[in-house]
Amino acid sequence: MDPLPCGCDKLQEAKKIDGANREIHVTAGREWQREWRCPIAGGRGFPRDTSDLSPRGKRALELVEQLTGTGKLTTCPCAYTRRVDIFTAFKWRERREKHWLQATAPRALPALLIAQVEAIDSGCARRQSHELERMRAEAKKHTNGS
Repeated sequence: MDPLPCGCDKLQEAKKIDGANREIHVTAGREWQREWRCPIAGGRGFPRDTSDLSPRGKRALELVEQLTGTGKLTTCPCAYTRRVDIFTAFKWRERREKHWLQATAPRALPALLIAQVEAIDSGCARRQSHELERMRAEAKKHTNGS
């Protein structure tokens, strides 16, 4: 079973296409948004759980969980990246990584923003650890197999 793609991304693609193919993309994008229960498309907010999410949506979230180590997503992962607070946290994290934080930050960053940046750091560390373990297992398999 293929994981469910992002409907918002499909609609963005449709803007670049003319004619009948555009309508096909628009229809698919809207269908995927409905299947995801997309908070961006419907403005209903983020769903509380995945109980009524389609099997394709649940499969997509399983794959994201394997990649990132998070298990708390309830809708399209892209919807989370489009949240203003999440975008802001990523921008502040980027500034910190480039050592611009001291020059651009107000006297004190809000505690919630700091917690969000720390959560991003934690997720990245878990992903890197997972990837390192996968690479070690792969190298061991090749070493033992030779």
